[in-house]
Amino acid sequence: APRVKVGRIPMARVADAVLKGYAEEGRTGPYVGRVRSIFDLLVKGCGVSWADQLDADAVARFDARVSARGDRFRSNYLSTLHAICVRIASMGLIGRVPTFPDYPNPCRFPTATPGDVPLTPDDVNRVLDRQRAAAGTWEGHREFSLTATLATTGLLRREALTLRKEDIDLA
Repeated sequence: APRVKVGRIPMARVADAVLKGYAEEGRTGPYVGRVRSIFDLLVKGCGVSWADQLDADAVARFDARVSARGDRFRSNYLSTLHAICVRIASMGLIGRVPTFPDYPNPCRFPTATPGDVPLTPDDVNRVLDRQRAAAGTWEGHREFSLTATLATTGLLRREALTLRKEDIDLA
């Protein structure tokens, strides 16, 4: 277990350490921007000036602030704050990861809307027949294989796209 640093550590130093770690890992873009805004919200909106003030009460205040922006926003910000807390606990800047409320894992793809109609088996067969006919190239065969896998297994697109050889049992 990491040893906790002695003394009070300002959140500005914690933020600098976390962002430096992300930069060393080559992480940039929207996620790092979200991390910056989370530190800003913790300090300015939730009164967390010191690392030792990052506890379950601070997380509850943070949750109350982000809940007003909707479920997806809340879920994204709470999951990012949790990842930040795990990181700073592993760096020894806080004693332990505070308790977090339950929050749903957001889906990155749109959910069905009331007007959406599921495909019938005939619709699926028509799509597969058309793709099978266009499967003369490597790309066409790959697209057909992915579509057929989705149609016959019920996998979500993101699940199918992240499959690896080790995930498949052909026995």
